[in-house]
Amino acid sequence: MQEMTDPSRSLDRARETWKKHGRSEKWIQQRMTGQETRNKLTDYWADHEIKQGDEFAILTNIIHQEWTGHSVKQHKSLKGLKDHNLRDHMTEA
Repeated sequence: MQEMTDPSRSLDRARETWKKHGRSEKWIQQRMTGQETRNKLTDYWADHEIKQGDEFAILTNIIHQEWTGHSVKQHKSLKGLKDHNLRDHMTEA
C-alpha cells in the first residue's frame, strides 16, 4: 500500500535488493536508466496500438537479436537463467 502512494519506495527497495546482490552503484544506475528507457519504448508501442504480451515479446526479441545475435531465450539459456530477468544479469559493459 505504501508503495502505491509513494512509488519511490519501490525504487528504493529495488536499489537495496541490487546492493545486497553485490551490484555497484554504476550498475544500479544503468539498470534504472535502462528500465526508464524500456518504459518509454513500451509506452510508445502502446500508444501505437501494439498489444502487450505476445506483440511486445516479438518486438523485444527482434531488438535483442539484432543487438546480441541471440534470441532472448537463447541468451537466457547461455546464462543459465530460467525465471530471472535477463536485464538483472547483465554486466556494466
